[in-house]
Amino acid sequence: MVETMEVEGIDHVQVFELEEVNENGQIKQKIIHKQEMPPYLTEHLITVKEAITEKVFIINDGLYSTMLLAEEY
Repeated sequence: MVETMEVEGIDHVQVFELEEVNENGQIKQKIIHKQEMPPYLTEHLITVKEAITEKVFIINDGLYSTMLLAEEY
């Protein structure tokens, strides 16, 4: 998702909020992808068998990317 962003610049911190959505009996994974500067927000809904609720951060220092759960940040 980060590689396909259509935005002028990519912030070094990307945030992904994952939550379960029940839509007419179908379980869907809702993914909210956002960054602060420049502002960016997009949402995706994917039909899944089992969804999770988590917040994930991706931090890119130019050389490495680190992915962390919210409680590890």
